[in-house]
Amino acid sequence: MILRRFVTAFRRQDWFTVFVETMIVVFGVFIGLQVNNLNEARQNNDLAESYIDRLYSDIELERAMWGKAIDYFGTAREYGAAAMAGYSKPAEELDEQWLIALYQASQVWFAAPNRSTFDELQSTGRIVNIRDEDLRTSISNHYQRVTQTGITLVQSSQYRRVARLHIHEDVQAVVRARCGDKWVTDERNFYYVALPQTCDIDLPEDFARAEIGRMLANEEVRRELRFHLSVLDAQIGVMTNATETATATLTKLDLAR
Repeated sequence: MILRRFVTAFRRQDWFTVFVETMIVVFGVFIGLQVNNLNEARQNNDLAESYIDRLYSDIELERAMWGKAIDYFGTAREYGAAAMAGYSKPAEELDEQWLIALYQASQVWFAAPNRSTFDELQSTGRIVNIRDEDLRTSISNHYQRVTQTGITLVQSSQYRRVARLHIHEDVQAVVRARCGDKWVTDERNFYYVALPQTCDIDLPEDFARAEIGRMLANEEVRRELRFHLSVLDAQIGVMTNATETATATLTKLDLAR
């Protein structure tokens, strides 16, 4: 309709009408572009809010995971300290609890947080939808710290291998059966591993005494345990720092929601 009027006015050289019709077309295109831009901006804002919510959920579970991992490694550290203390005692003062401590000190949980939302943001380039540059930097720094924490956690000692090479297989089997890792799921469907803080087993007296004497004489296990305790301290320390980092990042995300 507008085009027909425009052509008619042009043929008549009705320049005023031509101008008016042209401005109507230009104005219509301008309004259409503005509406499209507003819709696109709204969609980007909605997408950014969705990603921020997902990041918050991921990091909240990450913080919970670090807390459970600290509990786990802390329990292994307590067993390790008890096992090391046993090397300073005569054999007759030790019992099967010492053998349990030797084994439980070797327990490891390969904890790793879920970073799927951040990886998706990076791979798709949608991280730019989070328009707050400081928040984007905080998120990136957070996951860089997660990577650094993971590197520390995988740098374990050789104690697990050495201890399980030398502890009698019957001792290992009964400790695993009665006091091994416990997988726990909470109300959020968050699952983690728990290491029992106490353990009771029943070994034949003669067998237990012979095994205690044999392990007390094993200098390789003792040396590896000493180093393993320092590794556990470093791992607990880096996870404690990761927990603090997660808390700080959650605070910033919460303010952006």
